[in-house]
Amino acid sequence: MLVLPTFNLFITIATLSLPTAISKLVAEGTRNNKKLVLGFLPIAIIFNIFLIIIIIILAPFIANNLLHNEILYYPIISIGITLPFITTSSIIKGYFFGKEKMFPNVVSNMIEQITRIISIIFIIPYLLKINISYAVSGLVFINCLSESLGIVTLLLFMPNKTKINKNDIKPDLNNIKDIFSISIPTTTSRLISSIGLFLEPVIITFVFLKLGYETSYITKEYGIISGYVLPMVMMPNFLSGAISNALLPTVTKSYANKKYKETKRKLLLA
Repeated sequence: MLVLPTFNLFITIATLSLPTAISKLVAEGTRNNKKLVLGFLPIAIIFNIFLIIIIIILAPFIANNLLHNEILYYPIISIGITLPFITTSSIIKGYFFGKEKMFPNVVSNMIEQITRIISIIFIIPYLLKINISYAVSGLVFINCLSESLGIVTLLLFMPNKTKINKNDIKPDLNNIKDIFSISIPTTTSRLISSIGLFLEPVIITFVFLKLGYETSYITKEYGIISGYVLPMVMMPNFLSGAISNALLPTVTKSYANKKYKETKRKLLLA
């Protein structure tokens, strides 16, 4: 669980709040949605490859100097491999949110979670027999499999007549500018929270080591708190997240059509 805040930090950076940005722009209904989504995918993938390189460079420092646990080196490397899959999935989900089609995302999330649970049951025990580092890395790598199946599921819900040509994949500067104008401010606010969570295990580990506790004890106790207690405390947050995801496209559409009273009514209802 010590590596989880690092995972969340890089997910925040990699996804750049793209579901929010894509959802808003698609909901406005003034753009070629196919070009909007496909045209930004190459940029997102290139950015994720750049992040992978940064993670590979920083992994030894984060594992040994910040978290003081050398077995976290390979799990941190594994984080980088999962980022392109998570980012691609988030972009496609943003498209469906913008179209106000929640069912594809629901099915995709179910497939992802079922895949993750089944993989944990059958794969992690085997990896634990080899090495705890391999087990944690496998836990991170499972996201590649689950996100891949989620992406395939989402693609099945795409319109049957959708045809992709080279021009669709070519980035459009206006679309890129519009996406970044939304995603960067949104990501900045989320990044503050993610950095705080990232520093939490770093500070806790440093303080407890100074007090004379062993790394194994710190890892165990932090894992119990983060793995068992916090998920129960944070469980109600899913409600606000679900409301915001559903509200953004419908409010954007009403506002774009200058239906201000309807926009106000939806906000008050939420």
